[in-house]
Amino acid sequence: MNGLYPHYLLASFAFALLLAGFGLRKRSRYGHAGLMAAGMAIDLALVLVLQLTKDAVGTVAGESLSVWQYAHVSASTTAVILYVPVFSLGWIRLRQPSAPAKLRTLHRRLGYIALTFRALGFLFMFSMLSRH
Repeated sequence: MNGLYPHYLLASFAFALLLAGFGLRKRSRYGHAGLMAAGMAIDLALVLVLQLTKDAVGTVAGESLSVWQYAHVSASTTAVILYVPVFSLGWIRLRQPSAPAKLRTLHRRLGYIALTFRALGFLFMFSMLSRH
């Protein structure tokens, strides 16, 4: 088995955590926060591992990828970048439930956008199998 397949399994697990956390957003404040934070942390860790072990940035910059592979990289990168404000705003909301409603709205909107990009990145992730 190719050494990259565990990354796909871990990415799938992280995405499942994000979906479960999204499903709990109206029912369990701490369940939502915990699952989303875990999913984001795994995604961020995967990015670091792929960079350190596979030179992910060099691969994207130096190789010719298909449109679908570039779509994966673009969507996943956008999601990971959005994790920073989504997590920060969620942390504020978790610690200060009476924080301004604007923060909640911004957190929710950015969260939907990040999850959409993550879903696209997940779907396009399988195009990367053709590289291996």
